[in-house]
Amino acid sequence: MILKRIKLENYRRFQSLELEFPENVIGIIGKNGAGKSSLLEAVGWALYGTRASRTDKLEIRSQFSGETGAAGVELEFVYGDREYRVVRRIKGKNAVVEAAVYVSTATAPEAVQERGVNEYIENLLKLDYRSFLSSVFARQKELAALSGMQPEERRRTINRLIGIDAVDDSRERVRKDRNEQQRYLEGMRHSLLNPEALRSRYQRLQAQQGEVQLELARLSEETGRRRKSLAQCKSRYEALAKLRDQNTLLTTRLIKDQGRLQECENSERRLRDELAVVTKAEKELAEIRPKVVEIERLKAEKEEWDRRALRKTRQEGLEQARRHLDEQRQSLKMRLDVCSAALLHYDAVVAELQALSERLRDAEEAVQDLRRQHNAYSGRRTHAERNGREWAEKAATLRRLGPEGVCPTCTQPLKDHYEQAVAEIEQTITRLRQEYVLARDQEKALLQAIHEKETAVEALRREKEELVKRQAGLDETKKQHTQLTAEQKTLQETHEQNQTQLAELGVVDYDAAAHAACTQRVAAAQALLQKQAQLEERVGRRSALEADLSAAQKTRVEIIGDLDQTRQAQAALNFSETDFQSAKAEVDRESQALDQSQEELSGCRETMARVASETASLSQTIQEQEQRGEQIKLLDEEVRYLDALDMHLGRFRLELAGRIRPLLAHRASQLLALVSNNRYQWLELDEDYGIQVYDANQAFGVNRFSGGEQDLVNLCLRIAISQVVAERSGGFPVNFLVLDEVFASQDEERKQSILEALNRLSSQFRQIFMITHVEAIKEILPVILEVRFRDADTSEAVWR
Repeated sequence: MILKRIKLENYRRFQSLELEFPENVIGIIGKNGAGKSSLLEAVGWALYGTRASRTDKLEIRSQFSGETGAAGVELEFVYGDREYRVVRRIKGKNAVVEAAVYVSTATAPEAVQERGVNEYIENLLKLDYRSFLSSVFARQKELAALSGMQPEERRRTINRLIGIDAVDDSRERVRKDRNEQQRYLEGMRHSLLNPEALRSRYQRLQAQQGEVQLELARLSEETGRRRKSLAQCKSRYEALAKLRDQNTLLTTRLIKDQGRLQECENSERRLRDELAVVTKAEKELAEIRPKVVEIERLKAEKEEWDRRALRKTRQEGLEQARRHLDEQRQSLKMRLDVCSAALLHYDAVVAELQALSERLRDAEEAVQDLRRQHNAYSGRRTHAERNGREWAEKAATLRRLGPEGVCPTCTQPLKDHYEQAVAEIEQTITRLRQEYVLARDQEKALLQAIHEKETAVEALRREKEELVKRQAGLDETKKQHTQLTAEQKTLQETHEQNQTQLAELGVVDYDAAAHAACTQRVAAAQALLQKQAQLEERVGRRSALEADLSAAQKTRVEIIGDLDQTRQAQAALNFSETDFQSAKAEVDRESQALDQSQEELSGCRETMARVASETASLSQTIQEQEQRGEQIKLLDEEVRYLDALDMHLGRFRLELAGRIRPLLAHRASQLLALVSNNRYQWLELDEDYGIQVYDANQAFGVNRFSGGEQDLVNLCLRIAISQVVAERSGGFPVNFLVLDEVFASQDEERKQSILEALNRLSSQFRQIFMITHVEAIKEILPVILEVRFRDADTSEAVWR
């Protein structure tokens, strides 16, 4: 696997970056925090997603891109004989991840979405992220730690790097499964019931079922006899009930005819009384008729007086309306004079308000401009203050550590870089302090100017408010003047109409007393007229009343005949209420006896169903117990299988460790012979991966050799681990290597020896990336990629 090209967009400190990687030893240099490690972390994130990131995915996107900005990495690499391109992006406020992988220049992706791309890359490289990290990345901390660890710790670390701990994890899971199955097996054994007790109970239930079957047959026969007896009783009862219904119908008819006879007799008495009233009305009518002859003349006289009264009332109303109109016209003229005087200054007020509004708008725009300037300087002051505190803390930490201290970033001694680092930090603090003072002074001056401008704006606003109120009052006055003018015109028209109507009425001759006397005479005549109409209506009813009386007498005779026929039919039935009640009581007794028999039969059937259900349930329980016994046998066999698997995994681990340790020693020996120019050709690893280097056919511990030689031995072992992890994956070799800060603690001679060793390794690793913050290394390495700060928030990378 060889890296060809990488493109970053809003990835951590890199706003936009595109690099093409050559096949060589490449030094990646730059100050701490500039983003050196972020470049190669982006390779892991493009291939394996968030698992390869040291932070949450929300922190991958650059802060300056905003919550809705997009961030992404595009990586091109060669694997085997094919080129691949992986694109992974973060979009939107919720940081949704989009991913795709392409082969060569194809436009259709081989896999999409985060999970699909992760699975495709793992299947392609035959490496999960952990194995990829072990086979590609080597850090100075790991190199120095391999020889300085305690034996047990060193064994665990190398087992983790080469994947033996996966066997240990599998063995632990097997043991956990075995223990769980064992507990489940014990629980099933405790749940088994006594089979002899179950079979004995089953036989008792079968015997009880036979007894209940016999009782059920007896009760069924008895219920049949009771049902036949009840049917015979019901036949006699129903015949008597039919006679009883006929007798009841005749009794009801008899009562109804007696009621009709009573109503007919009452109607005859009422009709005779009404005929007597008609006779009396005929006498009164003869007396009233002469008195109502003069009614028409009186009505005509009253109507004339009513017309005169109406004209008089209208004349008085018009006179009163005329007086009221005169008062309104006088008051309206006075109000119009007041409004006309007030409107003389209207145009001057409007012009003054327009000029003042323009001045206020200009002043408000000036305040907004000053506020924008103030916010800009406030942001600069806050930014300089925050960065100043951070750099001051870094300076204090560096001074506390001193030249002999360890760099808090790379954990290497500061030594010759101490003074240079302190000077750079002091320069940065001085620059930030100057920026802070300048921004603070500008912010203070702008704040004073804003205050003065806002005071002037407030005065203009108050003046404008007074003018607006004054104009609003004049507008209201103008509106009122228009309304009063229209009202004046309406009053004039009404006054003219009033004068015309009075002239049309002329002089009205009206006497109220004479009008009242005439009204009384007409009312008295009207009363007599109404009484005459009532008497005539009564007299007109005589013929109808006489016809009704004759019909009522005929109906009474017919009803008496119906009563005689009904009594004769009721006597012919010969119905006895005593016989009917006796038959009903006999039906009730037989029904109760049948109900009791049926209840006993139902209880017997329920007992039969219960016994049958218990028998079936017990039979099922016996079958389940037999099945559970078979399951116990299978589980017991499975536990034995898991015990055997645990034993074989233990043996496999021992055999795997026994094979990998010599393979690691062989690979490391080849690399050591290559980088030492065959001075050291062989090394061995004990069971704890302790290193023994052969010098002149004699084995020595690594502590016997110089510091530079120890670094070379540890480097060869670490690279051998990477090769073994890659070979065991079954894929193509990974032909690039990343060494992180391996130069940090080396002197010039040891740096040169490591570089020569890496040049010799270039035959096996076509790309070797060296990450370091030691800038002097650029004079040693053939290809340099410098990562540097562009500003406080962003970085850039350039080839040197």
